[in-house]
Amino acid sequence: MSQESGSLDASLGASSPRGVSDWRGGGSSGIFPESFDEPTARLEPSAREETNGEPQKVRRVYYLDWFRIVAIYLVVTYHCIQSLSWIDLWAEGDEAVYQSSVNVYKCFSLMVGMPVFYHISGRAQALARPKTMRETISKRLLRLGLPCVVAYFLLIPFWQYVEYRSSDNEKYIHIREHDDMPMNFPLWLGWFFGGHFEFNIGWLWFLPALLLIGVINAPLFIFAETKQYKYAYMKLGLLLCLISVYKALGFSIVFCFYVCLGPISAMIAVVYAPFAKLGDRRWSVGGAYANFAVTVIYICSHVGMVKNFRYADIDAFAKPLPALVLFMGFYAQGYFAQRWECDTDMERELRIKWGHRPERVSGTLEMGEGSSFRGQPGLAPNSGDAAAGGATSRSSSSTTANNRKDDAVAAPREEGSPAPRASMNLHLDLEASLPWGGLLGARIARVIVGFVTILAMAWGAPNGDYEEELFPLYSASFKPNGIKCENTFFAVAHIMATWAYIYITTAYFAAYTDYEIHPNLYEHLSKSTMVTYIFHFIFAKPFAFWVCKDFQLTSGWWLLLDPFMTFFVAVFGSWGIYALMVKFPVLGQLFGL
Repeated sequence: MSQESGSLDASLGASSPRGVSDWRGGGSSGIFPESFDEPTARLEPSAREETNGEPQKVRRVYYLDWFRIVAIYLVVTYHCIQSLSWIDLWAEGDEAVYQSSVNVYKCFSLMVGMPVFYHISGRAQALARPKTMRETISKRLLRLGLPCVVAYFLLIPFWQYVEYRSSDNEKYIHIREHDDMPMNFPLWLGWFFGGHFEFNIGWLWFLPALLLIGVINAPLFIFAETKQYKYAYMKLGLLLCLISVYKALGFSIVFCFYVCLGPISAMIAVVYAPFAKLGDRRWSVGGAYANFAVTVIYICSHVGMVKNFRYADIDAFAKPLPALVLFMGFYAQGYFAQRWECDTDMERELRIKWGHRPERVSGTLEMGEGSSFRGQPGLAPNSGDAAAGGATSRSSSSTTANNRKDDAVAAPREEGSPAPRASMNLHLDLEASLPWGGLLGARIARVIVGFVTILAMAWGAPNGDYEEELFPLYSASFKPNGIKCENTFFAVAHIMATWAYIYITTAYFAAYTDYEIHPNLYEHLSKSTMVTYIFHFIFAKPFAFWVCKDFQLTSGWWLLLDPFMTFFVAVFGSWGIYALMVKFPVLGQLFGL
């Protein structure tokens, strides 16, 4: 074991839910490669590690897997629509009426798709065992770098050949007529690599982007888990290198400031509101409020970024760079949101006697006559339950704050009851100092956030117009149709709507899909996701050009049937490749299985 690995393990030993060594096996983690880069334990222990000497059962957080499975197939759908757009399926004649709807769909997909994917990848990373930088780099190179290199040489040339051979784009027509391009694929390969090579990573860009984002964020996450300041300095050094590159490419110093704002704020917040043990979701005002504050800061930093760069002033090769740092923010915020996430006990009644500050009695927050946090994990029962065997009783109203604190320390607990959760309260007893332990504020905030979320989705709804067909759709140089002056409103509304959709979709999947459904269905859908992402486009694009276009399936009902047929061909073709890799595991190892 390296010295770095040993020191990290020692730092994690006290805070890991069952010891770091217990998590290395990852449980049944081979089922799904976390963030397309590693198997994740994705196990959520209960708040108690043991009951009467017996280890508590642990459970997999299924909703993140189902969320990612759905996200992958939404990506497949987008690429199917994109392939059909390349053959001008909806752009000519009477069919042009459908193009506006297709443009709205494409804008919406770009606005939501990849940001959601990076967010849930960050959440999944939060459930994995923290690793050293050496482990992070080596494993990501193996699980992301190797599949990308293999897939590039295996798939991308043929993917490009389809367009060179069959596209009606003027560029490719000119090449076919004037550059003596052979139509046979093996001969075309020699022609292409013999002097007509054009680099295009295609849809595989996601793999190296995720690799880079994971490596840049790794020191931040390790520092958050271990509080080893060498990782904080490492993160600051990486940020300095990053903004130096962006500044050299023409991005403003204000843009660079907003790039650094999110991660630096998260580093500061985690010092004062440390993470609980993995899976401990009991209410903590420090964790909840830190989560809210860091999320707001990340949103503000993204708004600042889109307001302070202009696509019109950026060279073509640099136009994807703003997306990289925005995705980095979605990924990091997902990590911190998952680690700070705690229950706000929304389903339980909170009876409030206005003007009364709750009293903490032996770990119980009293709300007034006859009320308390009944059944709240980690909190002792109230006086109403004492007659039935509760271990605590209510202090008199004249008890001082110091006496209440002493009583809380000295009060006995029932045998086998959970220990109080470690303080996450900004080094202050916020649960005692805030009204109703801060829980009321969190509940009110959820209502307000719901209101703001709906407004953001309405304001940022795409209309089919965009500045660049990538994320973000708009920058400070965007000029809406019919308006001659630039307007940053669209860029701001666009990024706010992205965050709103992340919030609402994550909440939906957490509420309704956090179960296995069926073991075989879950296993193979999740295992095949990596393969589906890598191979789907190699089926969708040829089908669009060589079947839909060449056989003139481009009018009438075919306008509606073509997307479905292309989708099924892409999915079933990818599943066939997956079945082959299951039969021959050596092949699967090349693609992250």
